[in-house]
Amino acid sequence: MQKENKKTIVAAFAALFLFLTIFSIFYVTIEAKHECTGHDDCPICHVIEIVVQNFKLLGCLLAVTAIASSVSMTFAKKACKCVNHFFTITSLISQKIRIND
Repeated sequence: MQKENKKTIVAAFAALFLFLTIFSIFYVTIEAKHECTGHDDCPICHVIEIVVQNFKLLGCLLAVTAIASSVSMTFAKKACKCVNHFFTITSLISQKIRIND
């Protein structure tokens, strides 16, 4: 029951993240040509700047995650090869040695 609860919470956060991302994209596209009252005082420009910064941060995080996962997978593959090399069970039959009487 506990595992299903965690999956539900993770799915809810993923859906919320997706909704907020799509909403942010629509907000920026709709308000891109608003009547600006001045860049320093305009709340819409301020929100658009925040959304753009969040997308840049998201892009950097995705790139770092991709690099970290590829590096960890490379090390995991090499570790598996080393473990298999040291812990293989060898016998005369597996080495195909002929035993004469």
